[in-house]
Amino acid sequence: RITKFTEVLAAKRAEMHSLQHAATEQVDGMKTQLKATEVENRKVIAAKGRVEAEIRRSAQAWCDMIRQKERHLLEKTATIVEDAQTLFLEEHERIRIAIMDVSTMLDKVKVTTDEGNLDDVLRGV
Repeated sequence: RITKFTEVLAAKRAEMHSLQHAATEQVDGMKTQLKATEVENRKVIAAKGRVEAEIRRSAQAWCDMIRQKERHLLEKTATIVEDAQTLFLEEHERIRIAIMDVSTMLDKVKVTTDEGNLDDVLRGV
């Protein structure tokens, strides 16, 4: 019986060593898998950083382009307004001169008509 017990005990020890070895291999495999997952996670984080940086660069380029277009449009608007103001002032001056000329002619006509030379005025003299 003791021999049988010793054999059973030896068999159980061998089975335990085998199970321990299998468990150790599983743990080692899980550690390897964990490290690989961590490496992949770092790669994903690095890729995210590169993508975010590219998005920021693109957004900045668009902002710069929009600012440049804004400056161009503001300059163009200022030029158009300045040209319109110049035309307005020139027209204003022409009208003012025309009013003075008409007023002067009316004054001459009034003097002529007041002096009784209406016949000469009507004949265009």
